[in-house]
Amino acid sequence: AVWGLAAGPEGLAFVFQSFKEGGLFDELRFLPYGKTEAQTLFRAHLGNSVNSDVRFGAYENGPKWGKDGRVYVVATEAGKGVLYALTPSGEAERIAHEKSIVAFAFDGAALLAEDFPHGPRLVFKGREVYDPNRRVLKGLNAPEPLTFRAPEGHAVPGWVLLPEGEGPHPVILYIHGGPHTAFGRALMLELELFRQAGFAVVFGNPRGSTGYGEDFARLKGRWGEIDAADLLGLLDEALKRFPLDPSRVGVAGGSYGGYMTNWLTAKHPERFKAAVTDRSISNWTSFFGASDIGPMFTRLQLFADPWKHPEVLWEKSPLAHAHRVKAPTLIVHAEQDHRCPIDQGETWYTALFDRGVKARFFRVPGEGHNLSRSGRPDRRVARLRAYLDWWKENL
Repeated sequence: AVWGLAAGPEGLAFVFQSFKEGGLFDELRFLPYGKTEAQTLFRAHLGNSVNSDVRFGAYENGPKWGKDGRVYVVATEAGKGVLYALTPSGEAERIAHEKSIVAFAFDGAALLAEDFPHGPRLVFKGREVYDPNRRVLKGLNAPEPLTFRAPEGHAVPGWVLLPEGEGPHPVILYIHGGPHTAFGRALMLELELFRQAGFAVVFGNPRGSTGYGEDFARLKGRWGEIDAADLLGLLDEALKRFPLDPSRVGVAGGSYGGYMTNWLTAKHPERFKAAVTDRSISNWTSFFGASDIGPMFTRLQLFADPWKHPEVLWEKSPLAHAHRVKAPTLIVHAEQDHRCPIDQGETWYTALFDRGVKARFFRVPGEGHNLSRSGRPDRRVARLRAYLDWWKENL
């Protein structure tokens, strides 16, 4: 696939994204005018794919030509957005900034920069000039860094938000979507609300996440295997290092994070006291037929379809293992979600209800897959209240 076409003085810059396999690097390519062969200038996970729920609308991640004849583009690296400038010959400059970049203008002189405790702020020539939330978002805490060293040798980066008091605190393992996105230096207001309500939050970047190299991001069909090992390892590391209550562990996430919530509560029922699964996948076969990216995404991620290796789709479906779930589960799903259609949530709710597991369905009309990020404000507030009520009732 090709996106981000930008016309410059010497040719066209664009991003090429391979559909051979999920997690592969994007390629910034340059096609000189009058030529038919493009050259690759830069390979990375392009665009800012760090999760946040306090942004709205589209952001200028590039590619974009500057007045200096270079192409500017944002890449995700180690939990932050980084701005690069590249010449048509492929010389790259990493434009240093301590915070995460979500947008830029004027050859990088103007930036929208964000960090753990605050949303995007306008920075011009290195000086912060405008913060639209200065009077609203005050006193938010930066999380404690956490690293799990996996048996295979790789590091799993993460963070812990701790509530006030000595503990031990109930804790929520929160899983990002994608899987090819990341947590990092960006505000997740939802997690801060959990912290202020008295719940610790563990969140991080298991294999499949962007920004830690191409091999790290390639799950190679091993959904629920290597990613689950990283998440549980990160959770165990947090339980060892921080004043957390191992008998009061919840798990939550949306989209891929919802899939993993379903998967973990089914495959490791003894670990979790409560769960919230949001816009999830529960059945790969029905997802293949109903999602707006069903055939493409399923083949990219699992290398299977309903005619070739249908047993893979079933084995990788949380529904196949739903009979093992014990954790009281809140299912959150929007009726107009075409990415992870609402039948996924309905199926999971029905399976748990049929098995006698405490379950509640929070159904949202008039919203789609991005409810938590750009839904109507009153519906976003109602969703967050449903989460908090569920944690207080069950965790």
